[in-house]
Amino acid sequence: MARRRNTRPTLIYWLLDVRPEILVDWPNGLPFYCGKTVLKPSARFAKHRSDARKNSAREISKRLIACGDHVKIRIMESVPPGENWAERERFFISSLRLLWPNTANVTSGGQGMPGHI
Repeated sequence: MARRRNTRPTLIYWLLDVRPEILVDWPNGLPFYCGKTVLKPSARFAKHRSDARKNSAREISKRLIACGDHVKIRIMESVPPGENWAERERFFISSLRLLWPNTANVTSGGQGMPGHI
């Protein structure tokens, strides 16, 4: 399928572990992954869950499986079409790594076709 020009904002999001035992120390949830999407957050999250079932060896899959139904998605920033989402994703991944070095992100971010879906 050919890619088309994106006219939607790119959402930079964190996935948060909100298991009850985590909430004792992290009342808002413990962030463990940063990503980006032009989809509805619920659709992107559903894709993460589907991918975790297909490939449980990936770090993000392991985290999602460990959390079960106790995961929350938090939008960190909405980047308008045509703006530099890759730079913002890299910023939020580096911020996440400062907070918690064992993030599930394996790259520094910014991959993908900018401006296309």
